[in-house]
Amino acid sequence: MPKGILAGQQIRLAGQGARGHGNEPPGDLYIEVEFQPDPLYRLDGRDLYLELPVAPWEAALGASVKTPTPGGIVDLKIPAGSHAGSKLRLKGRGIPATQPGDFYVVLQIALPPANDEKARAAFAAMAAALPFNLAPALESSMSPADDRVLSGTLFDESATLSIKDLSRMCAVDERHIVEFVEEGVLNVVNVRSEWHFTGDALRRARLAVRLERDLELNLAGVALAVELIEELAQLRRELKTRR
Repeated sequence: MPKGILAGQQIRLAGQGARGHGNEPPGDLYIEVEFQPDPLYRLDGRDLYLELPVAPWEAALGASVKTPTPGGIVDLKIPAGSHAGSKLRLKGRGIPATQPGDFYVVLQIALPPANDEKARAAFAAMAAALPFNLAPALESSMSPADDRVLSGTLFDESATLSIKDLSRMCAVDERHIVEFVEEGVLNVVNVRSEWHFTGDALRRARLAVRLERDLELNLAGVALAVELIEELAQLRRELKTRR
């Protein structure tokens, strides 16, 4: 297998094809290369992409993070002030060639679970100490009807929707819904090998569309914002039950 070969290219094995007629020599055998999906890397031409989860404090303060590459583990320097969707380039570490591709690391913010008192207290302290105005900006752009939809009171979250239903109800094309799934904003329910979604996906999709439109976030930022908003909503519900 030649180094640096790409999907769609062919390897020719001379004289190893089908036998010729009569005294004609055998033909050639052509093998067309296909790539299997990789759990870590995404290929774009000769460039490779890796989605790298980092902790919020690593993105905010900067850090050195051990990162897998096809050539082995490297210590990647995360600049202070990075955010979800930040792209770091390792030049020439993509697919080999006369002009090799590059290796891109796309940062994703991984939130620690707020599953005990200590963790919830840390989230509460962060919310109190840091001016983060995402939720007010979102709330100011919502109508009362939108708020009821997002709280789950206008749609049965156990219902099942096709991708066509979901795109129509969110006023976006189906490819946009696919991008939400790829970014982890939405979860898919497979029904007879076709994508279907629950009513909870409708709530999340509408929230994601609004975040994109009103706050001009990219898909990675939308995914993070949805998770943060739901974490805050969960914390508020827990605080109410304790009062």
